[in-house]
Amino acid sequence: MANKKPKKPDSSKVKFWNPNKIISISAISISVWTLLVLLYQTRVINQQFELARETQYASALPYLELTHSFTFESYEISLVNTGVGPAFIKKVKIMENGDSIASDIAIFLQEIPVTNNPGMMVQYSNLMVGKVIPAGQELIIFKISNAESASREIREYLEQSDIRPYIEYASIYDHRWAVTGLFLPPEPIP
Repeated sequence: MANKKPKKPDSSKVKFWNPNKIISISAISISVWTLLVLLYQTRVINQQFELARETQYASALPYLELTHSFTFESYEISLVNTGVGPAFIKKVKIMENGDSIASDIAIFLQEIPVTNNPGMMVQYSNLMVGKVIPAGQELIIFKISNAESASREIREYLEQSDIRPYIEYASIYDHRWAVTGLFLPPEPIP
């Protein structure tokens, strides 16, 4: 038998896993993981930013309520800001069957026939565009006193008619809502 010589490695065949490839693949893997971590951190930071912005908006949120109170001799309609921020009045009108019939609530209420009784005291505040209702404040829009029958008549008239106030207001961030009736919650305006 002839002696076989060990084969020399072919210089044209190089090993696949050489140190250069291992270092390159490691660097690419680390870069991909770094990118994924950065994307996750960016998403978390955006969520925190949105939460901070919502908190900031909520810290200045006005909440207007239109209420009325009555006794045997008096009747009162008030606008109360029970929110934590000021309310900027943007629109005021009286609606009947979907149509605007007046732009001043107090003047409209004074023109109702039952408000012309002699001896009756009428107080009102004009609610107009641009007025600011601070947080925790109440604005008496309309009040009659010293009028036994008129108090009952005006309350019944307003409860039975299709007449509704429309008061649009905004927060300091210009988010808008509308009050559309007594004891109704404000409706957001997109």
